[in-house]
Amino acid sequence: MPVNNFSAWIQINEGREAISILFRTTNELVLGGMVIVKHGCWSLLKGGIVANFSTPVGILFEQEHKSGYMMDNVSLQRFTKEEWRFHQDISINKVRKSKARFKLTHANQTAMQGAIVSIKQLKSDFPFGCGPTVANFMEMPLADINFNNTPAGNVVDKLLHEWKHSQAMEFTADDKGSVDVLLFHGDYNVTVQHTEVKSSTSLSFRVTKDTPQATINVRIHT
Repeated sequence: MPVNNFSAWIQINEGREAISILFRTTNELVLGGMVIVKHGCWSLLKGGIVANFSTPVGILFEQEHKSGYMMDNVSLQRFTKEEWRFHQDISINKVRKSKARFKLTHANQTAMQGAIVSIKQLKSDFPFGCGPTVANFMEMPLADINFNNTPAGNVVDKLLHEWKHSQAMEFTADDKGSVDVLLFHGDYNVTVQHTEVKSSTSLSFRVTKDTPQATINVRIHT
């Protein structure tokens, strides 16, 4: 089922009120998004509808006080769910993650091929449960009147699934003793060991947006 993503910048002539976008099908009105708009500043109305029907659709805007408003950069784009998730993953990887490279060596500085790197996130830099208020994204509905996810709801569900994943991730070093990973910004603990080496080592490190690619050198003494 394709996802129709709507966005528009809105400014009202006076006061403060909620403006909603509604999609009118032959059978019902579907809430597609809502934003609290204030006089003197532009606010982003963003939402959409999942097209699980085949019928003409009208787009309506609803407000309580009927004050005049202006709109700019109005957009309605159609995506399949696979395309939506693809662009979602690109955005997450660009904004919330950075690369890290582990260089693993023996005491004699030769590469430790086949070493196992176990990584566990201890703390996320992104404040879980909080949303940006610059464009009033907190006011965006996550479900429509039938309790079906809006596109914003799909994004939140995916992020919740990823953030609650606290199991350690394991990687195997290549023939150069390297492991390249893409990690969410935050604090991590890493343990490095090798099946042929009795000893192992652990350390803590941080991944931040200010370090596009961090290199962590790890030396194991046998």
